[in-house]
Amino acid sequence: MIFRYTEAPSFNSLVYEKMLWAAKVKDSQEPKPANFKVRDYSRGIRSPAPPEHLGRRFHVSRFEVAGRYAHEIAPKPGPALPATFAANILKGASLIGAASGTAPDLDPCDPDTVSAIEEPSCPDVAEDFGGSPTVLFLHGGSYVVNATHPHWRFLAKLVEKTGCRVVAPDYPLAPEHCYADAYRMLRRLYLTLLERQPRPKIVLMGDSAGGGLALGFAMYLRDEGLPPPETLVLLSPWLDITMSNPRIAAIDREDPFLNREALVVAGESWARGANPRKPLLSPLYGAFDDLPTMHLFIGTKDILAADCRRFRDACQEKGARLAYYEFEHMVHDWMLLDFKEAKIAMAQVAAIVAGVAAANEEAERDAPVRPALDLSPMEAHP
Repeated sequence: MIFRYTEAPSFNSLVYEKMLWAAKVKDSQEPKPANFKVRDYSRGIRSPAPPEHLGRRFHVSRFEVAGRYAHEIAPKPGPALPATFAANILKGASLIGAASGTAPDLDPCDPDTVSAIEEPSCPDVAEDFGGSPTVLFLHGGSYVVNATHPHWRFLAKLVEKTGCRVVAPDYPLAPEHCYADAYRMLRRLYLTLLERQPRPKIVLMGDSAGGGLALGFAMYLRDEGLPPPETLVLLSPWLDITMSNPRIAAIDREDPFLNREALVVAGESWARGANPRKPLLSPLYGAFDDLPTMHLFIGTKDILAADCRRFRDACQEKGARLAYYEFEHMVHDWMLLDFKEAKIAMAQVAAIVAGVAAANEEAERDAPVRPALDLSPMEAHP
């Protein structure tokens, strides 16, 4: 499926784009040696852990994995989420209609109906989260910067809209660490999540660098013979750390956010001497067979769109299951924000997560309990 949002940009999205240009965000990322502390624009919004205020509305906790923390956001204990709620989200986000060839009553891609989906609410779910999926979210930041406040706001909205539980690890970053350290932590975390519920439903999601890491990790799980996630959601993903696509140059003039040269330097630090085209680093060069259904969101004013389009075309050629969402005029990671186009994308992401719960409800009742997994540490270097 290919979805294109082609409406004229909203006023607030234009204001945000002009703000990025005026603040010279792109210039603040100029590559320099040393410790990557040159992204001055991001210092005030970094937040490796969820802000304290989220604890008033959600159950917020953390647990340790391989010497680092994984943070959880979940609905506070209460009545179970009605089964009809997930179906209503799906209908509202126009995905059921797209699959069946019929038009839904409410289409979030219609500007006239956006207000109807801005603030859906849901009851709190049961404390054991038995009927809700777990979103394993990998944050972006060029593999050198921690999560930010927009990440936590986005994840809180996702929990609020779907009743899911979110697990967001503070995974190792460059230059102190490299990709192999992150994969070791993620493997241990993933196996821990599989053990916490007899039939877990995991949605693997990530934005920017975290989107590339999510796709690479899905390939790793497949190659290791481990149970796959239910689906992948890739938000403005960084799929090739070499940034060698010649079509990047044409988009670069319109992208007010990302600096190509800075990304190349960050990618080299993340790889630490490994082949940058290794699929665990640049999943664009991996094999796409036997992967779960993937959903990819990208804006046209994002230099990463060049490789996302290559990925889309390769998936079509090889028959991989990809739903591709391209939003005209949108910049990098716009879906983490709060203007109209971000709310439309959020509604679609919420529909994907809610759909996992709805599609697996009957299977969860009937499927046998999965045997125990081997939780021994990964010996080999990824």
